Amino acid sequence: MGNRFLSNFLAALLLFTPLSVLGGSINPKILKQAVYTAARKQPNIPPYLMQNISHSLVRLYRRGEPRIVGTGFLLHYQNKLLVVLPHHIAGNQGRTWEIGLSPFKQKERRIPITVTQHGGFDENTPDLSVIDVSHYSLPSLQALEMGEPKMDRPAYSFGYTLGDIQAEYFLPLERHLINEHGWQMTTDRHLPAEIPGHPVDLAGYCGSPLLQQQNGRWKAVGIHLGSCVYGAENFDNNIAFAANLSKALPLVQNQVIHQGQPILFRGVVTDYLRPGEFIKSIEIERDGISVFWTAAPAHTDIRHLEALLEKETSLQTDDQLIILITNGTSDRLVNMTLP
Repeated sequence: MGNRFLSNFLAALLLFTPLSVLGGSINPKILKQAVYTAARKQPNIPPYLMQNISHSLVRLYRRGEPRIVGTGFLLHYQNKLLVVLPHHIAGNQGRTWEIGLSPFKQKERRIPITVTQHGGFDENTPDLSVIDVSHYSLPSLQALEMGEPKMDRPAYSFGYTLGDIQAEYFLPLERHLINEHGWQMTTDRHLPAEIPGHPVDLAGYCGSPLLQQQNGRWKAVGIHLGSCVYGAENFDNNIAFAANLSKALPLVQNQVIHQGQPILFRGVVTDYLRPGEFIKSIEIERDGISVFWTAAPAHTDIRHLEALLEKETSLQTDDQLIILITNGTSDRLVNMTLP
């Protein structure tokens, strides 16, 4: 209790200075910095995890961009090496990204990846995206092993929040599991030095692994998927949500996705045409400028878009492929960054 009071007191001194107060408001950057500082000094965080977890974490980037947009982790599962990410950030099968890795005694390594499997947002399709990197040429890293969560034991989560953050500067949190239903779990949400009524934005922390020590080994038992934050008067009721990996990952790995006809581009599934849908137009953007547009010819075999596009225009890496899909009543857009 004394340590928590001291952390809050020190945070308050930082927050309510002329630099952090303008018209009575709190500077969220200063608050976030105070929370990170206090969190990294928590006495209950296992030293082994603090020293080694960065070799297991993954930072998600849009291709060619410097800012972290999400968190994931490396996992050994069924003799494969997987990258596990939240589906609501990483997206569907075929979506391309870059991930940042922290090898032992080396600088960050960034590699391009493509989502190979994904879930969804209901009880049968968990909020996970998975990339099989078993055959990638990777540096020396430390993948996690999966375990079943023990509801009566604390867990520890580690991850990043949005922005340009150093690879080793992750946010560690002690978590307590409250309940579970199917693959879904609820946990507490306590951030050291966080001030009631001024919650810290944890965007990007989704995908952080939850670890528990089992039989002398640290195992990934969950993945953080979001938070529910109340006002100052109900601050103690703040909760967070996670997936039970031992239940969620097998569901994603074993599901058969019935999504209609795949739209392929250079071997990557860009999306699927649902029953009654057809492609209305195709566009290429380069550096934010439209360099090509065409209405999709009737009866075109859309399974291989590159055959159509490469006849009409020259394509470059990082061009944006924009596909307008319609069912005759409503339209939707599909975007893909070209490899």
